[in-house]
This record gives sequence, structure tokens and C-alpha cells, in this order.
Amino acid sequence: DIVCLQESTPAWQGWLTPRLTDLYPPSLFRHSRGAGGQAVFSKAAVTESAWIPAPSGWFPGWILRAETPIGPLQILALHLHPAVTDEGHFSVAAYFSTGDVRLDEIRTYHARLDQGLPTVVVGDLNEGDSGGAVAWLVARGYTDALPEFEGAGDTWEWPWGPFTIAKRLDHILYSRD
Repeated sequence: DIVCLQESTPAWQGWLTPRLTDLYPPSLFRHSRGAGGQAVFSKAAVTESAWIPAPSGWFPGWILRAETPIGPLQILALHLHPAVTDEGHFSVAAYFSTGDVRLDEIRTYHARLDQGLPTVVVGDLNEGDSGGAVAWLVARGYTDALPEFEGAGDTWEWPWGPFTIAKRLDHILYSRD
């Protein structure tokens, strides 16, 4: 009933909106540098609570409130720092050094949540099931829905010459309530 997208652009907004408006009348887009924007399409009324700049300078976090038939739902839509250098290049060093950046981002965004509302954290967390940001949320009582419903499915692929790299980098986590 609620679709959250990362890496949206004004071009994606122009293409998606006329195709999805009948099914999801409320939609919101927030654009950010490059393909760093986000979008939400919903069957329920959705409003923005906060658009939070990333402490890393990369992609902002987005807090939304949806008025669902069972009550209000808070959504934290994310696109955490990828495992790349600040210039956007893949490297072994970046792969091993950006975990702390994502952890700092999730702490910053989570601090802005209304702790009294049921919450769903969704998006491109750019790390696997055991990554630092995911583990931090799980330690606070969130459940990662992907391992619960999809044992080992990948959510991201990157063709690299004759190979394809595939990983599970996108997550849906929900609070106890």
C-alpha cells in the first residue's frame, strides 16, 4: 500500500507519476544531488515530517507519516552511504571503511523519530543483513523483514565484465508495535 523509492530524479518523477497516480493518488518526491532523491507513492495519506541532511554529506534521510486504516505509521526512508570513496569510486578500502559512516547516519536519522509511533525503516542501506546499521536497529527492537520472509534473496546486482556481483543491500525493518 506504500511504495518508497530511492535514487529518484525529476525524470523518474515525470515518468512514474502519470503511470501510478490512479493506483496511488498521494505521492511525494524529494530531489537531491544526482540520483539521490526519494519518492513515496501511497494509498494512504502521507505527509513529510522531516528531510534530514546526511552527516556524511551524501543522501538525506526522510521521515514520513502515513495515516493508515489501523492508525498512524512513521516511515524512515533511507539511502545510506554506499561502499565507495567520497569521490564515488569503488575500492577495497571504501568497502571496509564506510560501515562507520552508515552507522553514524542511522543514529542521526533515528534520533529524529517519534519514539511513540509504530515505525518502518525502509530503503537502500548499502549493507547486508549483518551490517552495522542493520544490527544497530535490530538491537533497538526492530525486525529485519527480508530474512524473515526471503531467506537469501539479493536486492542489488552490478554487471562487471563477464561477472555479476549480487548482494542484499536493501532492507525493510519494523518496530515491535
